[in-house]
Order: sequence, then structure tokens, then C-alpha cells
Amino acid sequence: MNSEIRKLLESVQAGKTSVDDAMLELK
Repeated sequence: MNSEIRKLLESVQAGKTSVDDAMLELK
């Protein structure tokens, strides 16, 4: 798995990043 995506998912799980923000990052 891409390390950037992994960090993003971890931040979402921690509540630091909203799911919507994560989706924008992945585009």
C-alpha cells in the first residue's frame, strides 16, 4: 500500500482528517 494513502487513512481513523478531505487528497 502507498505510504501516503496509509498515513491518510491513519489520520482519518484518528479523527484528524475528515473522510471528505481524504477523498480529495486521493484524487
